[in-house]
Amino acid sequence: MKCNAGYASLLIAGLCLGLAPVLQGQTETNSALIVARVSGENLTMADLQQDQGGKLLQAEYQFYLNQRKALEELIDNRLLADEARRRNISLDQLLNMEVYKDVKDPTEDQLEVYYEGLDTQEPYAAVRADVLAALKPAPPLSLICVHRPRSMSC
Repeated sequence: MKCNAGYASLLIAGLCLGLAPVLQGQTETNSALIVARVSGENLTMADLQQDQGGKLLQAEYQFYLNQRKALEELIDNRLLADEARRRNISLDQLLNMEVYKDVKDPTEDQLEVYYEGLDTQEPYAAVRADVLAALKPAPPLSLICVHRPRSMSC
């Protein structure tokens, strides 16, 4: 497990430290890139960054946050799969033993209330299983955090 934790730390460090210079380098080399032509005049990446730099920075930050969240989910899924393999059980069995064991299924009334909030044209009977699956809890952090490297927060 230490090998996986080290690998996960390396990936996070690569994202946090390695992408910034690369993105800056792309910005510098792409400043002359023509992004649009309006009224016969070329608009370059430099024009866009000068005029809309705040919006672009905000979009890049949101992209970074989403990329990091996706990476953390990938790491969490890998760690759960590793734990299931270590115990010689399937991932579903691990989740049932550790996550869903004390969770009761919602009542039909609760399922129908949730269904009514969905934007769907399908009848309740056709989506009931999907509604039930959507209401299952996520794996507890305690199960995941045990196997996360110290450099990653839980």
